[in-house]
Amino acid sequence: MRQYSLLAFFNILTYILSAGSFEGLPGLVFSFVLVSVMWTLSIFDICIYQIPDACIITGLFSRILFGALYEDVSALAVSLENAALVAIGLLVLDVLMSGMLGRQAMGYGDIKLFFMLGTCFSLYDDLLAVFLSSLLGIIAMIFTDIKNDELPFGPFICLAYLLIMIIK
Repeated sequence: MRQYSLLAFFNILTYILSAGSFEGLPGLVFSFVLVSVMWTLSIFDICIYQIPDACIITGLFSRILFGALYEDVSALAVSLENAALVAIGLLVLDVLMSGMLGRQAMGYGDIKLFFMLGTCFSLYDDLLAVFLSSLLGIIAMIFTDIKNDELPFGPFICLAYLLIMIIK
């Protein structure tokens, strides 16, 4: 029961801290949707080591809807291009690392998650999120008993983007 109280506390805290990330009431609603998607897929990734496509689609749909209604279309196009650039770079890195390790280095759900969240931020923020999430994952592996076989990386990706949302 205590774990659910902690989860509810951190959920509310993330809503409050991320409230100013995007401008106006539509931005507030969008940030709440984004945080909800991040919480949901983090829990799925921790429990079953999968990031549901429904979460990715919900996040992308809400980003495109928010961009179409409240932003310049060219800004939305640049966001999509930057996110695709990061995702393609990570996919190439995954293929290279998988070839060297002889097993899959990163799940494709993680790459799709970077794309989805990358559409909401600048290219600089996306690259910072790649670095931060990797650093957080390494720290978690050092201080926990997680083996190097399976690390649910989605929560670290979400935490990195959440930190960026709070700092911005």
